Amino acid sequence: MKPFNKMMPNGVTIAAFAAILAGAGLSALPAYAEDDGFPGEFAANVTLASEYIFRGVSLTDEDPAIQGSLDWSHDSGFYLGAWASNIELGAGTIEIDYYGGFGGDLGDTGFSYDLGFVYYTFPGDEADGDYIEFAAQLGRDFGIVSTNVGVAYVPTGQDAFGDDDAIYVWGDTEVPIPSTPITAGFHLGYEDFGSGVNKLDWSVGLYATVEGIDLGIAYVDTDVAGDNTDARVLFTIGKSF
Repeated sequence: MKPFNKMMPNGVTIAAFAAILAGAGLSALPAYAEDDGFPGEFAANVTLASEYIFRGVSLTDEDPAIQGSLDWSHDSGFYLGAWASNIELGAGTIEIDYYGGFGGDLGDTGFSYDLGFVYYTFPGDEADGDYIEFAAQLGRDFGIVSTNVGVAYVPTGQDAFGDDDAIYVWGDTEVPIPSTPITAGFHLGYEDFGSGVNKLDWSVGLYATVEGIDLGIAYVDTDVAGDNTDARVLFTIGKSF
């Protein structure tokens, strides 16, 4: 799963998705371990969503999306990955993001952390909207509830933002529902583009894994008026490998 709240409670054209996942068939994707002579492990995910929502904004103009990721992680805490989705954003029809970072536990405190980056790319987008974002997350699982807070920063000097920078701050809470496979998820985020433009987004959802299939339904909204920022219900179905 892509880090930094990439809204599947957080879509790729089929051809691009196949390329990212090495095209060989997800069910055959090996999970290499240290003992097999290859450092780290690989994992993959594919998701079909009713639309691609990024921080409360539909980037597929409310149309469906197919999304996928390929990740590598190491016992030391380092990880790398790629995530892709189809989009309808200006001249762009696909988004491919590359990310990496380092995470782990903060001693015996019960807290976990993640420091990383995401490089957002939009192949074929004539506006040249590629940009990089750096982020830090802190989380804790309390048993009956788990929480996660984070901050992401886009530096100035990138084509997508011009002379502005951008900051996104968010918090997520997950509450497992006893005696069921269902988890309730709550999200609140605030984005400041550094030029007096800001936005709140929030969501409330239910998520479950049934027979190896990941299912989700979420109510998503923002405080910004517009066709792609109005309240909506997001449906997702996916499979992890």
